[in-house]
This record gives sequence, structure tokens and C-alpha cells, in this order.
Amino acid sequence: MTSHAAVKPAGRGAILVIAAALLVAAGAVWMVDRSGKKGHGLPDDFVYQIGEYKQIDPALIAFRDTHVFPSTFQKAVAVAVGPKDEIHIAGDRGVRVFDRDGVKLRTIDLEAPPACLAVAPPGHDRDGNVFVGIGDHVEVYSADGKRVAVWPSLGNRAVLTSIAVAEQDVFVADAGQSRIHRLNLSGELVGTIGDHNDKNNKAAFAVPSPFFDVAVHPDGWLRVVNPGAVRVEAYSLDGNLELFWGKSGAEIDGFFGCCNPANLAVFPDGRFVTAEKGLIRVKVYSADGRFESVVAGPETFGTNAASANQSLSDHELSAADVAVDSAGRVIVLDRTTAQVHVFEPKQAAAGEDPTPPGATSASSSPP
Repeated sequence: MTSHAAVKPAGRGAILVIAAALLVAAGAVWMVDRSGKKGHGLPDDFVYQIGEYKQIDPALIAFRDTHVFPSTFQKAVAVAVGPKDEIHIAGDRGVRVFDRDGVKLRTIDLEAPPACLAVAPPGHDRDGNVFVGIGDHVEVYSADGKRVAVWPSLGNRAVLTSIAVAEQDVFVADAGQSRIHRLNLSGELVGTIGDHNDKNNKAAFAVPSPFFDVAVHPDGWLRVVNPGAVRVEAYSLDGNLELFWGKSGAEIDGFFGCCNPANLAVFPDGRFVTAEKGLIRVKVYSADGRFESVVAGPETFGTNAASANQSLSDHELSAADVAVDSAGRVIVLDRTTAQVHVFEPKQAAAGEDPTPPGATSASSSPP
């Protein structure tokens, strides 16, 4: 990838200060009090004023929504793509597997509600195995739905939000403890990124809500969303911060609100697709973090995301998870409706330039 110069990781205190400042700024700029009441505390009818940012310049949209299908879950939480581009959706008490066109193939029954999942890619030592975060631990299922392992607890404060499968390791994002657990393929803990008790571990993640994502990049480094710092960070597998990119802002090349992006996935060529919570915007960035195009804007997704004036709780709950298949299609799970959207690049059919006019660069500087 085209990399920026390596940067020194910010200390835990600096990250927390940044996160606090962004929270204050977001509240001051994006919310208004319509109650007319004075005093301390957040009134019940505080609302986000996001109407003017709902509209996306059509020239920036480089994908088309080819089809939508229901997950058939009441509550769907995560999406992943497995071998043969099969689409895996986790929700309720199961994982449902669909073919690339949305035809249901099979169901994996779970004993408890899932929070996140990943599927080992073709050629991997665990090819097709499904890794599911449940409560404080990970469970592993064969491709045909048989449970093959229950890994140990990651701590009574663990809130698992994302899983990434590397060649010899499995990385698990834990929003409850603001850290990334590194496990071997037998489920044994071999390291931690963000362990504040380790003086040699300089990573510090600001994770104010249960949106904390991790992915493995083709360059061999991890990509971790540090939501309170409003950026994507690259780490070596042993936890060294190598580079970062991203900036806060309502403009299309930035990440809206205090704590975004919520989720990301990696294209086979190393580019990224990101999804923001609240004002759901799904976007594509280059391998080095430059904004390229929009996949879809908030008008595409659930009613909470499309509302110009919405409550704080609705804003925080509006979210989408994203995955990418081998053909470069973007799979978006709309968590507000439990529907799955499949987006294809427009140029795949029309031979268009994949970089739309008007695209601008995202900042790689610290927020």
C-alpha cells in the first residue's frame, strides 16, 4: 500500500482528551434543545439536526443497489462473506447463510444471541469455519453448522464486537475492555493490543459505544477502528501502531459525529469500505485513506437513519455492518431493518471511471 510515514501512537490520556473534546463538539454543533428549558443535563427532546447532510451528490455515488433481501431475523447484528461468496448473517440465536444472490442455503443454530462473526477464507487452515462472538467468548462452527469449539472467556467485562481471521491468529475486538485480543487457532490468548497494564503496549482505544471493528489487510497489518479518535489505525500483528488516517467532519470525506466509523471491511485490492452509525453513510477509501466514492447514503437505509430530526437513542442505534466479496461487491446489513443490500460498482457494467468527479482526499493527520 502507499503508506504515510509511521507515526508515534498517542498515549491513553491524549486519546481520552480527544474523545472528550469531540463529544463536546458534537453536542454543541449537531444538537439543539427545543424544550426551552434551562439547566444541566440532556433534555428528552434533544435532537440531531442532520437533514442537510442526508443528501449525497449523485456524482459521488459509484455503486448501485442491485438487490435487497431479508435476513429473516428480528434482530440482525453482523455480516460476513465466506467461501464461494456465501453471505453469512448473524442475529437472534443463529447464523443464516445465503448464496451470492440472497437465496437461503442453511442455518447454524446458536444457544445464545451472537454479537459478531467472521468466516475463514478459502485456502485457510480452517477454510469455511464460522467464528461467532457470543457473550464473553468465541465459538467455532464448521461450514455445515456443527459446533467444533468453545473458546475460553475473554473476561467478565468483555463486550465482543468484531472478529478477524489471520493466517495463524484470530483477532477479537472487545469494546467492553477497549482492546484487541490475539488468539491462536486453538483459542489460546497469545497477546493483547490496548492492554493498559502492559507498559510496553502503547495502543489506546477510545470506545464509548459497542462499535469497535478489526480487519486483516492484504499488506499483513491489522486495521482497527479507533472510534473516539475518529480514525482507522494500522497495527502490526504484534501490536505496533504503524500508521493511521481519518478525520472528523460532516462533509462527505470525513466521519460524522463523535465516534465513527462504526464498521469497515477490506476490498481484495486493499481499499476500504466504511459505514458510519447514526447518519449511515457507506463510503470507499483508498488503501492509504483517501476518500474515493460513496456506496450509499442514509436515504437507502432504515427509517431511523433517514429521519432529519431523530432522538439521541435512535441516532446511536442506527447502524450498518459491511462486508466485501471476491467480485468487489459491497454487502451491507441494515441493522435497523434487518435487510441485506448488495451493491455492485457501476463501472463493472458500464466501464466508468471508478473515481467519481469531485472526490476529495481524507486527512491522514491526527484528529
